[in-house]
Amino acid sequence: MTLGPIARSMMTHASEAMCRHHIPKMLSADEIWCQFYSEPEAGSDLAGIRTAAVRDGEQWVINGSKIWTTVPTTRTGHVPGATDWDAPKHRGLTWFAIPTSAKE
Repeated sequence: MTLGPIARSMMTHASEAMCRHHIPKMLSADEIWCQFYSEPEAGSDLAGIRTAAVRDGEQWVINGSKIWTTVPTTRTGHVPGATDWDAPKHRGLTWFAIPTSAKE
């Protein structure tokens, strides 16, 4: 999961600094990531996502519910959130790297 969809997505959409920091760790298996995609009402259909991410100053506040993960023993989750509700489906999404230990 880490090297497939997550690393490819990161290399396509993340900043160069983020890639430099995480990709070598992913390749050496020092970092194993999981996906938090599925939601109670939408399943894993990202077009139906309900998790919202809203800017609050310098931080993002993410509200939503994910119902399972691909690899539950990881430390970081790849979490999509809707950041632009006016954009066409799939275009208004942003993904976030969230520690699996994050509290509500």
